[in-house]
Amino acid sequence: AHSMTHQVMAGMSREVAIYEVIESIRNVREITKQKEVAFAYPFGGIDSYTMETINIVRESGAMCGCTSIPEMNNSRTPIFELRRIPAETFVL
Repeated sequence: AHSMTHQVMAGMSREVAIYEVIESIRNVREITKQKEVAFAYPFGGIDSYTMETINIVRESGAMCGCTSIPEMNNSRTPIFELRRIPAETFVL
């Protein structure tokens, strides 16, 4: 899931953020028939989501939250702030 309108979540009211997360996850579940859904924060940079956003995603029942912060994940990486490795890193 990736929100309903792809806006920076850090600037949203709690009510709008809840709608963006919950409806997006609901739509993905309905389309895919899968219960387990990950959530990718729109834009995904450290300034595009907040601890409140993370809590909304956690409370929504998402299995994890994905950022676009370019780092490796390890056992200490918070499950609702997973990092990503850019694909171009692996281009030979």
